[in-house]
Amino acid sequence: MNRNGFTLLEVLIALTLLAISFTGIFFLLNQSLDIERYSKDKTVAILKGYEKVIKYIDFNESLSDDDENNIKYEMEKKSTMYPSVSEVHLKVINGEASQTYVFYESR
Repeated sequence: MNRNGFTLLEVLIALTLLAISFTGIFFLLNQSLDIERYSKDKTVAILKGYEKVIKYIDFNESLSDDDENNIKYEMEKKSTMYPSVSEVHLKVINGEASQTYVFYESR
């Protein structure tokens, strides 16, 4: 007997395998987009942090959050064993990414 075509069972099995493979592809695509978004946030946090450190050290500029770009800054000063030097921790938060800078300043 000569068969011309596929049975319903063969078509259902093929569609099931296709759906499983597409699910994996969509999962990987979503994960890739999440990593890309985090990398962008981390890069912006690094660049904005360097900018704030330089402005703070060179121009004695005060910290204020960047609401336009949704960037938050947290600064903490700690004393060191030298009375005229303090250790400064600047944390830059951008979305899910954050970067902490440590530098020293004289009083």
